Amino acid sequence: MKVRLPAVVCSLVLLLVVVAAAGSGGAAASSTEASYLVVLKHGQTAQGLKAIRAAGGHVVRLNKLGVGTVRASSVGFASTLTASGVIAGVAHNASFRQAAAKLAAPPAGTHTVAAEAAACAALYSVPLTIGPDPLSPCSWDMRIIGASPTGSYAVNQGAGVTVGDLDTGIDLSHPDLTPNLNVAASCSFIYASTPTSDPSEQVTPGDCSNKAAVQDLAGHGTHTAGTMAAAINGVG
Repeated sequence: MKVRLPAVVCSLVLLLVVVAAAGSGGAAASSTEASYLVVLKHGQTAQGLKAIRAAGGHVVRLNKLGVGTVRASSVGFASTLTASGVIAGVAHNASFRQAAAKLAAPPAGTHTVAAEAAACAALYSVPLTIGPDPLSPCSWDMRIIGASPTGSYAVNQGAGVTVGDLDTGIDLSHPDLTPNLNVAASCSFIYASTPTSDPSEQVTPGDCSNKAAVQDLAGHGTHTAGTMAAAINGVG
């Protein structure tokens, strides 16, 4: 990590995290295809992409650290790709689906972001521009500890700092976290013997080569990583 905020190191009961912004692209997904997270080996990007194609997959997106979202219809895609020996890890991507529904109008009294920010600015007697994010006026807790543009941000925004987060992993594609994520330093400590664990999270004790295993399937690790090192980017 050479940047802006503390690098996060997450652990899947767990991981070490801190990464880089994802690229984009890819074709529309077929209903018969499955989604995978693939971690390419350092210095072997071309070989890894070739192996993905040979195994019947196509890359939907690939970030600067070599963590890609890949879709494939072959049931043997993961095992074939692993056998190629040119990728660091592959696992089914977590997904959550819900039947399409007609959105109802917001309940009476629901605030817009702008209205909520204005209400917080009035409540705490601070300007709307008190911080870098849309709801910064509401972040009274951050101001109390001096994590603000006139406080710690003016001195150091975490460049060169690495923070370890022992939790349920991290969302490897979260736009507020990828700028400060270090997949290379991350590791899953979930084994086949871990109760209620998902196979995609499991690794051999002492083996940190499967970087896809750090993907957060629960959400809590992503939450705590955001508290530690979300990018100061005007988003969240």
